[in-house]
Amino acid sequence: MYYLGADIGGTKTALIIADKNGTVLTVQKGIGSNYQGCGKEKSYEVINELAEKAIKDIAIQKNGLDYAFFGVAGADLDYDYAMIDSILNRLQIQPYSFDNDGLIALRSGTEQGTGILVTCGTGSISYGYNQQQIARKGGYSSFFGERLGGYYVAGMVASAIIRGEDGRAPKTIMHDLLKRHYSVTIEEMMKIEYPDQPYRGPNVNISLINTLYRAAHQQDMVAIQILCEITKEVQTISNAFRMDMTFELPINLVLEGSVFKNADSLLLQMIQTAMGSDYRLVLPEHDPVIGAVLFAMEKAGQPVTGSVYQQLIKSYVTYNKAK
Repeated sequence: MYYLGADIGGTKTALIIADKNGTVLTVQKGIGSNYQGCGKEKSYEVINELAEKAIKDIAIQKNGLDYAFFGVAGADLDYDYAMIDSILNRLQIQPYSFDNDGLIALRSGTEQGTGILVTCGTGSISYGYNQQQIARKGGYSSFFGERLGGYYVAGMVASAIIRGEDGRAPKTIMHDLLKRHYSVTIEEMMKIEYPDQPYRGPNVNISLINTLYRAAHQQDMVAIQILCEITKEVQTISNAFRMDMTFELPINLVLEGSVFKNADSLLLQMIQTAMGSDYRLVLPEHDPVIGAVLFAMEKAGQPVTGSVYQQLIKSYVTYNKAK
């Protein structure tokens, strides 16, 4: 029996096929294929190419797949679901289903998939699952309520630097650190706001967030306040789920996304301290695509035991290391 799982993101796409024992047989990765970023036709082309490579790699046909599940970034509103379904239907893989990629991130985080997921990657979305119900919080943009995500956090740093320099906010050493470690000024970074002004400096999000950590370690008040804001938002999201759902303690708090996965230990310690003993922090070392395969198995009626879960993770990591 063969199960396909895919993580269709805005910056990258991952697709794997595993057998009923949880052994990953093939891993295919490509560019982002979220239709909101690349368009409907390009989205289909990328996903189909990866699917074709995957089945060829293990010498089966598409009709040899027992189930496929796709976690899709941007699966938010009814018209998104209709558009995504029209794209996936063209793959001629049956049966299949899909949902937001945040859901597969939560499912991949723990053996039972229970707990609260808070993501901080390019953007942010949150899910909760207690074995009886699934709930979602947010997942749109900062304009529509998000207070996490790499772009948002980097924006807090950039704003603090500008406001500190013109006197609208307390002083911070973050601009000095940015110039010292990345040889770029905040004024140069402003070019990202102007399409006719090429910006050739370091990655804005990464450099500003790393500068934030450096400043916090030097007891910069503004930097520490920003880390406090991130921590408070994680706590706010978690509290919102607990108002709607009942969880067994301790609650798995799954932190996903590039910002959390590459976070300085200082931020993680602040989150753990603020959340207290009711929560167990989980930072998966594997990718969320594992959750898509788990959903494919469960949708097909294949039991997911602890050994299957562990084998999926182990064989996925081993496969990637071998490539």
